[in-house]
Amino acid sequence: MSHPRSPVKEQILEAATRLMQVRGYHRTALEDVLRESGAGKGNFYHYFHSKEELGYAILDRLVRAFTERTLDPIFGSPTRPPLQQVDAFLDEILAIQRARKCVGGCPMGNLATELADVHEGFRQRLARIFDLWRERVAGAIAQARADWKAGTGFGEVHGFPGPPLKAPPLPPGRLRPR
Repeated sequence: MSHPRSPVKEQILEAATRLMQVRGYHRTALEDVLRESGAGKGNFYHYFHSKEELGYAILDRLVRAFTERTLDPIFGSPTRPPLQQVDAFLDEILAIQRARKCVGGCPMGNLATELADVHEGFRQRLARIFDLWRERVAGAIAQARADWKAGTGFGEVHGFPGPPLKAPPLPPGRLRPR
C-alpha cells in the first residue's frame, strides 16, 4: 500500500521507529504507537494494513537512509582511496552509535536479531542490506589489495610508498606451535 507522504503517516513512522528501537518489534504494541504518534486507528489502517507492514516501512526507511547517508557517500567517492573508505565507514558507524549514546543499539541489527530467524519477510529484507554492506566493504578491501599488489594507492592511507618488502625472518624460537 503506497501513499504519498503525509504528516500523519510520518508521525506514525517516527513514533514506531523510536519505540521499536528501544523496545523491539514484538514488545511494541500498536496502541503504544498510536498514543505516541497521536494518530487514531483509522489513520493507522489508512496507511498500513498491519503492524508487519508498518515494520517493513520502517525497515525500508532505515535501509534507504543508511544507504543514502552512509554507504553511497563513503563507498561511492571516487577520490577516497579504498582503505580510507573502509576506515570512514567504521568511523561513521561509531559516530552514529556515539550520537545515540548507544541507546537502542543498531536498528537493523536489532531487527535482525529479533526477527530474522522467525519472520521470512524481515529476514529477506535484512539479508539484502547486510549483503550490500558486505559487498561495499569487501569491494573496497579487494580494490585496496589490488592497489597494493600493483604498488599504487597503499601509501595514501598508511604513509608507505607501496607494497612492503619481504619482512625479515623471525629469530628461531620466537613463534612456537602450541
